[in-house]
Amino acid sequence: MPKQQYTPMMQQYWEIKARHKTEILLFRMGDFFEIFFDDAKIAAKELNIALTGRECGMEERAPMCGVPAHSVDGYIAKLVAKGHRVALCEQVENPKDAKGLVKREVVRIITPGTITDESSLEHSKHNYIVAIHSDKLQLGLAVADITTGLFMATAMPAGDEQKLLDEAIRLSPAELLLPDDFKLTRVIENVIGIKATPVPAWTFNSTNAFKCLTSHFGTFNLEGFGLKEGAAEASAAGALLQYLMDTQKSSITQITSLRT
Repeated sequence: MPKQQYTPMMQQYWEIKARHKTEILLFRMGDFFEIFFDDAKIAAKELNIALTGRECGMEERAPMCGVPAHSVDGYIAKLVAKGHRVALCEQVENPKDAKGLVKREVVRIITPGTITDESSLEHSKHNYIVAIHSDKLQLGLAVADITTGLFMATAMPAGDEQKLLDEAIRLSPAELLLPDDFKLTRVIENVIGIKATPVPAWTFNSTNAFKCLTSHFGTFNLEGFGLKEGAAEASAAGALLQYLMDTQKSSITQITSLRT
């Protein structure tokens, strides 16, 4: 549908949605988070709430449903529990100060491994998110729990895939990160029993991972953590940390150290 026919607010919605195609977008409008179009059809079914419609500038009304802002965490938890990723789009300026449309931005992306709502988590277990990396010499695994600040990494020789998989199974992660060009994704998914989240392969690049880790910890190298630049576990840890920063849209201040 021609974008110029949408109302200004719907144009703003689509500009933000275009950057979050794989997430259900919750769009703040006053005291509610509204959900539109295909996202609304999915959310209405998953949350068992009414699907209505809203004038959007086109001949047909936009499918819509909504949830109160004060209780949004519970609805997000339900969507994530059903396997969806959620992008939370907030009003980032006071409507009284806005000239025209209120400015809105996605302030957080919630995934199975990054959910922090305490009422949605089992207090008796960690909510682990795991990243796996491999190169010609080593296999690397990193694990984090952003609710506690736990951050660890380990490595084993290339060819010892079963030991790596056993460790991943033991951790029973809520979310598994793999490079988007990883050739054994389906094999690992079947063994661990969880669908992987593909992330850009460049985040596992040793240089990028090193920069991400040293910038976060404010160090010149990783030797204090028992790691070397270019090590497979450092690449996995750097990619995992990058993913956490990208989804939380902020520095992860609760992660203050990295253990091997």
